[in-house]
Amino acid sequence: MIKKYSYNHKRDFEQVMNLLYKTYQKVRRPNWLAPRWEYMHYHSFLDKTSYSSFAVWYDNNKLIGIVSSELFKGKAFLQLCPKYDCLKEDMITHAEKHLYNEQTKDLAIVAYEHDAKLIELLKNKGYQAKESTPWNEITAIDPTSVSQDQLPNGFSLSSLDIENDLIKLERVLWRGFENEGEPQGDIKARELMQSAPNYLKELNVVIKAPNGNYASYSGAWYDKYNKVGLIEPVATDPDYRRMGLASSATKECILRLAKLGAKTVYVDSGIPLYKAIGFNTLFREIVFSK
Repeated sequence: MIKKYSYNHKRDFEQVMNLLYKTYQKVRRPNWLAPRWEYMHYHSFLDKTSYSSFAVWYDNNKLIGIVSSELFKGKAFLQLCPKYDCLKEDMITHAEKHLYNEQTKDLAIVAYEHDAKLIELLKNKGYQAKESTPWNEITAIDPTSVSQDQLPNGFSLSSLDIENDLIKLERVLWRGFENEGEPQGDIKARELMQSAPNYLKELNVVIKAPNGNYASYSGAWYDKYNKVGLIEPVATDPDYRRMGLASSATKECILRLAKLGAKTVYVDSGIPLYKAIGFNTLFREIVFSK
């Protein structure tokens, strides 16, 4: 018997991870990669009060679906066992009631372009697709096709299992994501991310500038069950851009994932940085709103 419940993090987090592991497909996958779900839960921006707005569906003792936001309410994502398409309309209804942005009253629902059933339901309900951007692309690369670049003189490559300076790490991420000024030295966000169960410091790569600061950073996650990797996040200090550092850091992550056994490496973006490395678009997310 299928039953719907409010999301309970203690009960449901690992169940969702298992759903994502088991429904993985290389090309036309129906759901997120499991590392994206884990990364979301250990991101400092996550509004955990939104947990009560998520919903899960169980068939007897097996979790078969969840509808949730990501870091903030206002955009909803459906993760579902493929044979339970009949639940998609109920999931949309739940999102409309509970996952809209409470300030703007807006709601977007994201569908993969090959999910014909969800797209049809959304269109029938009056949703319209927004214009696609490179940020809506899901891209992938064969890690055996990657080779490392030579770094500029004075720059060196390391990983967080060798040197884990959280203040320097916070600085490159703060500046790399276009925040003004200098960070305030708060390293709680870095500590939170590194506490994730499947976080591996050796997969988090930094390129050090001659002065010792972290000039560029690339993180990576590994799904050992499906032998796939996910690149997330990548950032370069504005003082060191256009030197090929982000590319070198990302390539090093890919090579390290390959050593762990990864057969495919993904990134949820199709920006020029990744296309230049060799990532190819597999499919796109379509953002629907009304």
